[in-house]
Amino acid sequence: MGKALPRLVIVTGPSGAGKSSIARDLAAELGLALLAKDDIKEGLFDSLGRAESEEDSIRLDTAAFVLIGRLGQRMLDGGVGLVVEGNFGRAQSEPVLAPLAARSRAAIVHCTIAPEAMVERIKKRVTGKKKRHPGHMDHNPDPEFVESLADPVKFVETRADVEPPILPLPVYRLDTTKDHNPKLDKVLKWIKESTPKEAS
Repeated sequence: MGKALPRLVIVTGPSGAGKSSIARDLAAELGLALLAKDDIKEGLFDSLGRAESEEDSIRLDTAAFVLIGRLGQRMLDGGVGLVVEGNFGRAQSEPVLAPLAARSRAAIVHCTIAPEAMVERIKKRVTGKKKRHPGHMDHNPDPEFVESLADPVKFVETRADVEPPILPLPVYRLDTTKDHNPKLDKVLKWIKESTPKEAS
């Protein structure tokens, strides 16, 4: 009998949907390691310097996603189960995530949020009411980005992360509009049922 593949939970969704705290809680409850995009990106800020422009921020985003893919593959190959978290864009992030899914028993938890609530949470970051690592561009946002927040519905239409990546995996849609830190009992039960321990 072969050895069971490690479990992988991919936590996705747009900014302000509560991905980070949900991913941390899922990792703790399931006994899995966690690779989170902002953890890696903030480590890059600390070692390479903060982003000075939107282009810098995008490059560091790309580097963080590449590192999630590379490190995730090595960890899964070593039998270590994972939660990976980030705003993985549809039709963008599949090349990073597909090799991870191929090495694991994988499922996606996709955090959703109403447009108005998303914009409200993003505005708290921009105005400093919601503190993040100073390397993020919150303190000096792009003026066009700030202007785009005036129309939440149109703002959401421009984002690739409001829908989950296109992968042949089960997806649980978790609405965090009313509760930024929802109870996860049902999600945990669904993950365990969707990623059973079957020998490879």
